[in-house]
Amino acid sequence: MRKTKHITNKKIIFVFFLVDLVFALVPAMISFYRFKQNYSEQMSEGFAGILGNFIPPVDVFILVIYWLVIFYLFGHYNRNLNQSVFKIVRSTFGEVLVGNLILFTVIFGPLKMFDYANSWPVFLTFTVQFFLIISIPRVLTLLVLDKLFDSGYLKLNTVVIGKSDKVNSFINSFNHDGYLRRFRFSGIMLLDDGSPVSGYTQIGSYKELHDMAMSGKIDEVIFIDDAGDLRKVRDIITFCKRYNLTLNIPGELTDILKGQVVIDDIDAPPFVIIHSKGMPVSHSFIKRIMDIILSVLGILIMLPLVPFIIYSIRKSSPGSVIYIQERVGKNGIPFSMLKFRTMFTDAEKDGPALSSSVDARVTKAGKWLRRWRLDEVPQLLNVLVGHMSLVGPRPEREYYLQKILDEAPYYSLVLKVKPGITSLGMVKFGYAENVEQMIQRARYDVLYIENQTLLLDIKILFYTVGTLLKGEGK
Repeated sequence: MRKTKHITNKKIIFVFFLVDLVFALVPAMISFYRFKQNYSEQMSEGFAGILGNFIPPVDVFILVIYWLVIFYLFGHYNRNLNQSVFKIVRSTFGEVLVGNLILFTVIFGPLKMFDYANSWPVFLTFTVQFFLIISIPRVLTLLVLDKLFDSGYLKLNTVVIGKSDKVNSFINSFNHDGYLRRFRFSGIMLLDDGSPVSGYTQIGSYKELHDMAMSGKIDEVIFIDDAGDLRKVRDIITFCKRYNLTLNIPGELTDILKGQVVIDDIDAPPFVIIHSKGMPVSHSFIKRIMDIILSVLGILIMLPLVPFIIYSIRKSSPGSVIYIQERVGKNGIPFSMLKFRTMFTDAEKDGPALSSSVDARVTKAGKWLRRWRLDEVPQLLNVLVGHMSLVGPRPEREYYLQKILDEAPYYSLVLKVKPGITSLGMVKFGYAENVEQMIQRARYDVLYIENQTLLLDIKILFYTVGTLLKGEGK
């Protein structure tokens, strides 16, 4: 029997990291010695001072770390094996081009980076050299891994989900397709009452499936079913996205998925490969910087109004100024969300209740605070400490979150990102007065997750500012 070895997607990413670590030494050494030899006098004092204080091996080490950070920020280590040679070459060129632009800017200064003799030829030469040095090993690594998978030596732990007749048919074809030999079936989950597939572990419930994913026993999912149950298909997609699992589906199901997921690449038949694609790491980093800067500015701008707000709340009704409520944040982790209190202290003495447009529980001060959404200002502190973002799905209480998930399981996707002070749902739908409206608003939150970009965040912030200026909150 042919010897096989299990490998996870994390290990595959680590292999690419090691390849980059080894070959990044070459461009680091070239750049260091070329700059030191030809441009030592022109280097900006800040950068020259940093490198000049170390022995050459340490200088090279700093440059290696720099390149690895660039690769990480571009999301290279978030990708899995399911990418083409063309995509690796294209992404590598972008990483090297931007990396060299930053390097030249830091060394020479933003206003003088191309003022020196031969700076343009040197820049272009460096870019081409680094691109070849980095891209060729990456492509060769991908081709070698593909070969090891196709030969059946390396395998990914995979769960097969579907109806018994389709699953049995698929299992029978397992040994006849080179692409399928990359899978090691760690479990079979049947969606009907058909006879179990002999020789494989049977998964009896979705809870058991989630437990396997949580413990890292699943790398990929193969979903084999007909297109009849739309909700069932979306539930499987949601499950895979929640745990960052690659989903393999038959081509005939792709009509269901149009507009619902990102189809990244079409591999060998008979599957279309889908994997979760969030905001690139570099964009996430910029988003966090924006959160911090804008939150600090917001606090400074609102600071003069705080004494007046405190006075109004205390005069309107007895009780604390700040209202603290537990909400569910990223990855389902609860946190304490801050707000200026807008209701009487006994507003929920009979249990959780959503606010409405005409709500007797809202105080006199609370009405104008809500109208201008000033009650949300303390959440800027939540943003600063990292519990929230300026833009993201609105955080819900556990009580209402469970009610939404009972009707719309796909809503669990919002737990993959930080909740926000404002959101696409708030901009397009507004506040919800009952669970049905919360579910309608949830569709916008899921749509935001599927299309999350910095540009979309900026648009939502502008819409929110417009709402604030018009006093259209409630």
